[in-house]
Amino acid sequence: MSGTPMIDVLLAVHVAASEVASKLPPGMTSDTAKQPEGVHMNKPSKTRRAIKTPGTSRQREEKFAQPVMDLPGARVGDFIFTASGRKIYPLDARPNEIDLSDIAHSLSNLCRWTGHCEWFYPVALHAILVADQVDWRHPELALAALHHDDAEAYLLDLNRPMKKYCTFGPLGTYTEVEHRLLGVIFEALGVPPLTTADWEKIKEADNWLLRTELDQLMSNSLKHDCGVKIYTAVEGLNLKQWKDMKPEQFAVRFKEKHEYYVKKLKGVYSHVEPKGGIVPGEPWCNEEDEDENDWDDSLPGNPSDYGDN
Repeated sequence: MSGTPMIDVLLAVHVAASEVASKLPPGMTSDTAKQPEGVHMNKPSKTRRAIKTPGTSRQREEKFAQPVMDLPGARVGDFIFTASGRKIYPLDARPNEIDLSDIAHSLSNLCRWTGHCEWFYPVALHAILVADQVDWRHPELALAALHHDDAEAYLLDLNRPMKKYCTFGPLGTYTEVEHRLLGVIFEALGVPPLTTADWEKIKEADNWLLRTELDQLMSNSLKHDCGVKIYTAVEGLNLKQWKDMKPEQFAVRFKEKHEYYVKKLKGVYSHVEPKGGIVPGEPWCNEEDEDENDWDDSLPGNPSDYGDN
């Protein structure tokens, strides 16, 4: 067609398009002719708008509109694989996708302080020690304290300054997404619902550990220029005693502590007699249960971790 005038080429295309359109059912255009009913390609869902990202093109904005299908069962966002081989949608999780072993594995391999501490200090160890503090003061909240950072198993441990500014468009801020995911995790693991006052008690212990970690894990040059100076460190706790532990050891202890707090919660606070004949109001351990004194003393979560206190 090298010798064909451009006007003739354009006219031929127009005629061909008109012939195709004349054969389509009423109300259907050539743009939607090949699209299944209910599926809107390159268009955001009517129920979920495209996430507006300043400075990007319309095409890039719509790329992040999830899902693009108005079909039953459609999920928000994409999925990730877990250590057990499961798939989970962090932005739209379901209780049946949550697995304790996945959480223990992930948190035991995630380093606190964005990896800038003097040695590998996992989120799982932090969670265990926070739960210890809460257990001594508010035992009914110890299970929730152990799992207060579980969402990080699927969202990563984002540092506090970044959490203030990280958003997911219409899905909300990072903190809002984190709290929704944590609610799903709590439901899956049987953690009782918490009040605002309950969360404040857990956060208090969380900040005690934050200050302890700052004093023992971070460079001396940073200790005098940090917003956690108002918090009190945990007296008698030496974090370096676990410096040489492996992630799989932390994962084992994390799951053991979960089972311990579940049994303790049921035995002391539940009106339903748990399996094993534990009577509400009585000590939760019996001969059939694993006593905490039988645990490996080299692992975290023992009274001896805190010296003579």
